Amino acid sequence: MFPKFLRSAMLLMMLLFALSACTTTTQTNLTPVMAEMTATSSPTFTATPVLPAHQSTVTLAPTITSAPVVTSSGDKATFLEENYPDGSILKPGESFTKTWKIKNTGTTIWNTAYALVLSTAIPGDALGSPQQVYVSQPTAPGESLSLSVPLTAPNESGTYTVYWSLQNDSGQMIEIDGGETIWTKIVVCGTGQTCLPAATGGSSITSGSVSASLTSFTPGAESSTAAFCMTYPDNSGGWLPSAGSIALLVDGQTFLAISGGSLQTTACFQFEFPVGAAMLAQAQKISVSIGSIRLSSGSGDPQAQCEAARAILTQQYQGLDFTCQFSFSGYYTDLKLPAGMSVSQADQLITDAIERAVYGPWLLTVR
Repeated sequence: MFPKFLRSAMLLMMLLFALSACTTTTQTNLTPVMAEMTATSSPTFTATPVLPAHQSTVTLAPTITSAPVVTSSGDKATFLEENYPDGSILKPGESFTKTWKIKNTGTTIWNTAYALVLSTAIPGDALGSPQQVYVSQPTAPGESLSLSVPLTAPNESGTYTVYWSLQNDSGQMIEIDGGETIWTKIVVCGTGQTCLPAATGGSSITSGSVSASLTSFTPGAESSTAAFCMTYPDNSGGWLPSAGSIALLVDGQTFLAISGGSLQTTACFQFEFPVGAAMLAQAQKISVSIGSIRLSSGSGDPQAQCEAARAILTQQYQGLDFTCQFSFSGYYTDLKLPAGMSVSQADQLITDAIERAVYGPWLLTVR
């Protein structure tokens, strides 16, 4: 449920919007986000862009073969998700399994002779990757599958990148979003070293019709900032992440954002968390959680939105009813409750419906 002072601020802005609706349309101000929600668990897959087709010359490890020159015309793939995003920090000798989720966007069925083939490693350590990993099941156009490779971090500290190409049963390379490879990039942090999460972004996740992408994560001495952009269920504008649902998760601990709001574009946001670099350097898992989004104040006609919500809710919950009357004190009056429903539960249902709340969570992996 909203804190009372946030509710009043929202309603004041929406009332001003309603009064000015007959004149010119004003641009929505960039405001701090609103509402309250607790972050929960989420898929651990994240996404990064695929390298473009043109790549610079690299040194090949002795056991690695270069990607085939011939590219299949009927086979295409789109990269969806991955775990261990670029810059993931591992301990010397630590074992891990890298997994990519890929969609068949071509015109042919991928059979079990299709394979992910080791291509290139920089600076030459392939992290113990097998030469090839075969597709586990036939995958028709439009279907997705996961490809996993068991790997081991080197004993020496440093940054390591390994590339693989996807090949069909004739050994022809399959383009992935127009690029030639997918990859993993890790940082091996030795004992006594201070290794921070990568400050660049790239992690993203989609749930339903909403997606979120981490664009940057910057640790500081006393606090850290994360920036991300989102796509929304429609182009109506006015969508914001719900305040109280933005959190930094560090090894199971939850740190709510202490400040933040929208950037120059209303689809991108930046938040500050009360966690410094020293704590992050020791953490095993770090992620940014977005619990929910909703329409901001001033993004529509509150009376019409309330009437639409009432029509739906009174059908879904027998005995629930209210009168839509937008004012400084709330969206509605004359609340009637069905058996077993509390006032706070009803208020949450009504508020969520009016503000078209969409719940995630969207979990953006930093490490």
